[in-house]
Amino acid sequence: MLPFYFDDDTVNSKLVRAARKHGIKVVIPADCGMVGADDEPHLDYAAAHALVLLTDNRQDLKLGNPFDEAFVRVGRRKSVRSCTVDAMIDSGSVRSCIPPAIARKLGITIRGHEIAELADGKTKSVERTDALIFDILGRNCSDDTLVLGNEVLIGQTVLEKLDFLVDCKRRKLVPGHPGKAVNKVK
Repeated sequence: MLPFYFDDDTVNSKLVRAARKHGIKVVIPADCGMVGADDEPHLDYAAAHALVLLTDNRQDLKLGNPFDEAFVRVGRRKSVRSCTVDAMIDSGSVRSCIPPAIARKLGITIRGHEIAELADGKTKSVERTDALIFDILGRNCSDDTLVLGNEVLIGQTVLEKLDFLVDCKRRKLVPGHPGKAVNKVK
């Protein structure tokens, strides 16, 4: 059984007690002096101790079809297929994921398959989409996604493109730089 690290956003005393009762190793911030730390130190701690990081940062965002957007600009479509969703912000995940129903609703093309490693360490072949527009707190970018699960998950690639940091204490995204996103290219 994989050992887990629940960050400040995920700690639930009932869940921790139940997991430990069933012999699952669970480390929480109070166990290691990490209470109130930002996401990066939580991630560093989990990685250094070979723990699976669980976090629960959520954010409303708008997803859209970039091809529709291009067709609207040239007058070949009247509207862009889009939807506003409540998403899990997961700084421990590199890629973003959308459920199959969202991919269908947005008319997003499946470009191929990828192997995804899940939180439990198992691997699974999943569909990979064409680009999708992510509009979060007035910043937007496009990125392909994996089709997986039953909720939208925002991973590191989108957070980096949009220059957002996760503030665990206040449970929200904050810009890495004021104004427009600054992308690191070094």
